[in-house]
Amino acid sequence: MKLDNIFRYSEAASAHAKEVDSVGSLINWLSVVFFVLIIGLMLYFMIRYRRRSENEKTPHITHNLLLEIAWSVIPLAIILVFFVRGYKTFINVMQPAPYAQSEDIYVTGSMWNWKFEFDNGGSVSSISSVALSPLKIAKAERKNLQKKDALTDVESKNLTKLNELIVKLENDPKVNNLSYYSKNAENFTKDGLPFISPKILTVPVDTPIRLVVTSKDVLHSFAIPAMRVKRDAVPGQKREFMFTPIKEGVYYYTCNEMCGTDHAFMIGWMNVVSKEEYAKFKEAITPIEGGTPAEQGERFWAKNCMACHAVKPNAPKGIGPNWYGLWGKERTFTDGSKAMADHQYISEAINDPAKKIVQGYAAMPAQGTFKDRDIKNLIEFIKTLSDKPSEPSEEAEK
Repeated sequence: MKLDNIFRYSEAASAHAKEVDSVGSLINWLSVVFFVLIIGLMLYFMIRYRRRSENEKTPHITHNLLLEIAWSVIPLAIILVFFVRGYKTFINVMQPAPYAQSEDIYVTGSMWNWKFEFDNGGSVSSISSVALSPLKIAKAERKNLQKKDALTDVESKNLTKLNELIVKLENDPKVNNLSYYSKNAENFTKDGLPFISPKILTVPVDTPIRLVVTSKDVLHSFAIPAMRVKRDAVPGQKREFMFTPIKEGVYYYTCNEMCGTDHAFMIGWMNVVSKEEYAKFKEAITPIEGGTPAEQGERFWAKNCMACHAVKPNAPKGIGPNWYGLWGKERTFTDGSKAMADHQYISEAINDPAKKIVQGYAAMPAQGTFKDRDIKNLIEFIKTLSDKPSEPSEEAEK
């Protein structure tokens, strides 16, 4: 067995996964080295300095300053290496660059399932999730081609490719599990009632994905092992993390926090698809009623916020800060503290305006508690208020 295979990790499918694995391997290997060193020295000392007779007296031993410094400084240096390597990786995942062009998806945990809502307002139901099995999709495409009396050369080649893909997917245990569930969903029951099937999270490959995680009830924890990401879902908080999938395929997601009776059922699959397939997927789940979240957010602003908050780059200073270029910008408050204008900050600023007051402005009168959906829509509108969403706006209020 090769030494490199001693510590095996699950498939690495995100841009930062290898970096996470390297930190884990460093810790594991140093743990092995020190385990062998400490246990070896302990056995050596037990044998070398054992008492050999009843009359043998233990010699008087004083301290060794050099040795004491060494066994304090060397472990400290190793711990600092762990800290620096781990902290850099942590920052990359938990505090991503605020101006990165990302696909934002809202993840809401509840007892005992996950809900995924996309930035166009669409979401995937349990029933529609079953149809998202890549094996079911490939078989449906093959069936449509087989119905034709005659195939063109291009269609014949596509049929051959589909047959090869189906064989490959049928031999993939992850896809088989998903397909098994989709075929036997009616057999999954609890207390005599049908159990809600896991929802499938669909994301595009080679695209930064920002997940905004929260919970409706108790503490949950959303994790995707192949992406090397995990984030607690806390009621009342919007917690973000980012990853970039680098491989198309099917991967598990789980709840990593013991949250109650049916915690084990909070599992499912994430489909990483091509950007073209993802565009088709989002079109299929776009809500028709009421327009996009950004359009609904603009109407919410016009009804509730327009009197105090401007949204144009050259608007005169108003009662409240200008929202143009607000998204992802650092805000400075009257007490000297700072925060990034992200989902959590904007939600807090609306529901508890006196908690953090922007320098140069008075506290906004309490507005009551708005619905989560209204705040999501407003945030999606705020994201559009920039000519260059990938860069901070120089026109925005500081």
